[in-house]
Amino acid sequence: MSKPVLDFAIFCIEGVAERLQLPGNVVYDLLTRKSRILNDYVVASYDVLHTQSKQYIVDDIISFMKEEGSSHDRSLRIRGGDSRCRPIRHCFR
Repeated sequence: MSKPVLDFAIFCIEGVAERLQLPGNVVYDLLTRKSRILNDYVVASYDVLHTQSKQYIVDDIISFMKEEGSSHDRSLRIRGGDSRCRPIRHCFR
């Protein structure tokens, strides 16, 4: 993996972690161990994705996570598009 692709993968992990209010290592696990989104989508689509805005990229990855059913510890909570908290399991069905 080239340095630009690695930097982009880190950017994506941290962007999703920030949005979901989760530690980066948890998001990394969701994108690699619970699914293959990081390699099969983020890295594979680097040429197209890296030209998009941060918001678009993060929204796209989270949408992909929902489709793939990536999930983890139910006790973790995230903030949705509004100020209400909800269990993470509702976001990754």
